[in-house]
Amino acid sequence: MNRLLLFIFMFTITPLILAQETNQPCQAKQQKSKVAAACVDMSHANINGAQLAGRDLKGIKLLRGKLRGTDLSNSNLQSAELQFTDLHKGKLRNADLRNANLREAKLYKADLSGADLRGASLRMARLTGANLSGAIFNDQTILPFSREKALALGMIYRP
Repeated sequence: MNRLLLFIFMFTITPLILAQETNQPCQAKQQKSKVAAACVDMSHANINGAQLAGRDLKGIKLLRGKLRGTDLSNSNLQSAELQFTDLHKGKLRNADLRNANLREAKLYKADLSGADLRGASLRMARLTGANLSGAIFNDQTILPFSREKALALGMIYRP
């Protein structure tokens, strides 16, 4: 099913962003006018430069999205689907990215300092120039480089 619906991304009246409903049943509860992020497929969305700091976007699907320079600092992105997403110069400071899929994401010069990456997949992610200091990882985290390099970059191992 590929129906369009209005999704209030910032949980305010404006701006409105068109998004597609997912074909899977929604696991999260919807409250008043808020649509749970886990219910929305925003794949291919172009929201470059958006200010989304501190938002609850748990489980959102943003495959191949364009989020260059987007501020997602302190946001909950647990289990988010961000494969192939362009997060060039994105701000993800202290973001909760546990179990997120960032496979082949473009994270050039992104700020991931203090981000929680436990269980996340960054397989083949492009991290040239990214700030990973204080980012947390564990044995389930799939990184595009060795554990030794992660520690040398200032990442923190936490089981």
